[in-house]
Amino acid sequence: MKKENARTTVLALGVVLAAFALPMNALATDVSGEISQDTTWTFSGSPYIITGDVTVNGGYTLTIEPGVSAKFEAATRLIILGKLVAKGTDTDRILFTSNDPAPTKGSWGGIVAPGAASIRFATIEHADSGLSAAGGFFDGPFPHVTISDSLLRNNTRGFAYYAYVESTADRCTFENNTYAVWGQLIAISNSIFTNNEYAFYGILRRSAVYSSTFTGNQVALFSRDTRGEVKYSTISGNGTGVQGSYVSLSYNTIAANTIGIMQEFALPLGPLHHNNIYLNRTYNVQTGLFGVDATNDWWGTTDTPAIDAGI
Repeated sequence: MKKENARTTVLALGVVLAAFALPMNALATDVSGEISQDTTWTFSGSPYIITGDVTVNGGYTLTIEPGVSAKFEAATRLIILGKLVAKGTDTDRILFTSNDPAPTKGSWGGIVAPGAASIRFATIEHADSGLSAAGGFFDGPFPHVTISDSLLRNNTRGFAYYAYVESTADRCTFENNTYAVWGQLIAISNSIFTNNEYAFYGILRRSAVYSSTFTGNQVALFSRDTRGEVKYSTISGNGTGVQGSYVSLSYNTIAANTIGIMQEFALPLGPLHHNNIYLNRTYNVQTGLFGVDATNDWWGTTDTPAIDAGI
């Protein structure tokens, strides 16, 4: 009997120890509605299940701790009228995703930031527009949005931005989106674009891409009337490398695409200076109604007829 009682005591103690061993964030936190005070989503409260639109009102800040997961029901959004600070770490990233067990592109609405947003070491996936902002066209608001060291994947639009204040994305990876980046006044640097339908879709106003890599995309860069620039980037292994108008290209490598550069027929392309443009399978450059200023470029050969054959 003493041995049996001792065994029972040990089992009971084991149950107690197992209960204390449960992670502090084992239970989910449901959220919806307006946030009208400075608020922190903590790791201990994660995962956060967004059951309806969450709006951070003007003048207030939502801070999200490293390691937090935010899971969104269908069509719900995180709307930032105030400020979002979501800064994970390299080992404890923040996750914004769908709560659908079998999510697809557009399963939830996305993060909408007509206010200010600063995001680092995060993953944003399965949204209609993963991170988007618009405003500042008349009297405001004037959104300021930055994202760095983050992964945006499997979204209809990864980063969509329409405003008169520049947004930035640095050291980000964009993969398997319909449109990885869409909009105007966006500065992209040190980023990787892979297997998107359109990696960068720039329209209306100036945008810039620096020191980035594009591979496996149907169209790497589409530009229409952006009057922007692309520098120090590698654009290779895509369907079309660059398509559009009003964009200047310098110090890039544009190689091994099906089409290197396709100019919009009735609109001018910006100057092409100091690029390596070669071994694109159909042609290196297709010009339209306007000519192209392409001086000091390397075409993979010094043979003039061979160069002409690729244009």
